[in-house]
Amino acid sequence: MGQIKEIYITNVVCDSERKFGFARIIETAEEVFVPPHVILEHSPQKGDQVVAELIPNIEGQRVKLRVNMVYDPDGPFRHLLKNYRHKEKQAPVMKEPTHAEVVQWMCDHLNAYPMDVYTTQQLVEEIEVSHNYRMQTATAGRDLDHLFKQGRIAKLQLFATVTNSRAARTMWCGQQNATQIFDKMVELYENNERRIDIG
Repeated sequence: MGQIKEIYITNVVCDSERKFGFARIIETAEEVFVPPHVILEHSPQKGDQVVAELIPNIEGQRVKLRVNMVYDPDGPFRHLLKNYRHKEKQAPVMKEPTHAEVVQWMCDHLNAYPMDVYTTQQLVEEIEVSHNYRMQTATAGRDLDHLFKQGRIAKLQLFATVTNSRAARTMWCGQQNATQIFDKMVELYENNERRIDIG
């Protein structure tokens, strides 16, 4: 038996040729694959929040977990759903995370979504939502810079003029696809005849 988690359906594809979807675990925001048999049996819709049994995904896939089954409150396995709800109510209060754990959250988030780029404030907001933990943006910025110097994440900085000692904008992303992201930005710029239209 896999792990039972509450998930939020983020995307569903259901047509004559393809049936699959994606979701995120409520407590961690980790992405989960929803396979065809779950789409056929339960017809989940984007925005649904359900309790599901999660198992490891097929080896080599980007998303590490997949839905094995969804627990119907009126179905034959409703006793398992009842047990889950009981454990959820009895769950102990989470201890305050250490600074090292918070830093690891940021690193893990960036590398879990390697094609996403964040400002420091945007990343702080993501962590606050996914971990229910209040963060200081200034502290997060210093921690992210330390992660960058360790070679664990990538950083993109924009300077307004050559005389500026501080960047006008700093953005962060996972290191895995950093070169692809930066190349795409250059491509978009060059395809616009080296112009950026404002307004």
